[in-house]
Formats: sequence, structure tokens, C-alpha cells
Amino acid sequence: RARIGMINRAINLAIRPMCDLAQWGVEDRWTAPLATLTTGFGDCEDYAIAKYVALVEAGVAAEDVRLIIARDLVRGGGHAVVAVRLDGRWIMLDNRWLALADDGEMRRLIPLFVLDREGVKQFVPVSMPDTPSIGTVR
Repeated sequence: RARIGMINRAINLAIRPMCDLAQWGVEDRWTAPLATLTTGFGDCEDYAIAKYVALVEAGVAAEDVRLIIARDLVRGGGHAVVAVRLDGRWIMLDNRWLALADDGEMRRLIPLFVLDREGVKQFVPVSMPDTPSIGTVR
């Protein structure tokens, strides 16, 4: 958990938020981690991509790391975070804060898609009250 927290904090502090339109002149661009770290700027998916790669390179099993595309219920619009499975539970790494959060604490985000070593899958929520983090991927 300490190594995961260190990676989350290091990447959050190494990149300053900037939208793709301001940085690249396009609405949406997913940038390779080295390019993001070189410019020092990026948006949520750039943070997430860098964290995903850093976690796998640090020895976290690829099957225990996922990039999540979600809808942010508070701010509106889309958002990207990384999820890491640790001791059978999913921990969320978000560029908006330094602390790690269990997936059940992330009620403001509704997962839409999951990207992992196997590709992209749509997140399908299970209909259960008070458990927005429970779901499956297709």
C-alpha cells in the first residue's frame, strides 16, 4: 500500500493539470507517460496512464491494475482514475487528491469503461442499493 501511495503522490505532484485543448489544441489526446512527464502537464487520463505504467513497472501484477473511465456526478463530465487490487480490494488513485481511497468510497464516480492488459470493457453495474462500486465488465 505504501508503494502504491508513493506512486500516486509522485505522479500527482509531477504533473500540473491542463486540458488537452490548451496543451495540444485538440479536444482529447491520450499522451504517453514519458511525454506527459516531459511537458509536466496533462489531464486526468494522462495522470492515469502514467500511474498505470508506473504501477506495472514497479512490480504490481498487470491483472491487478485497471484504468477506469467514469462519469463524475459532482463535477459532471468524464474522469479517468486508476484502480489497483490489493489484498482482494480495489484502491482508487485519483489525480485530484494524494490519499488513496477504497472503491466503495468513490461514490461520486460511476465507472463506464475499464481498460486493462486484456483491452477495453464496458462496466455494467449490478443493481444493488448503496453499492455503486459493485459491477462487472464485459
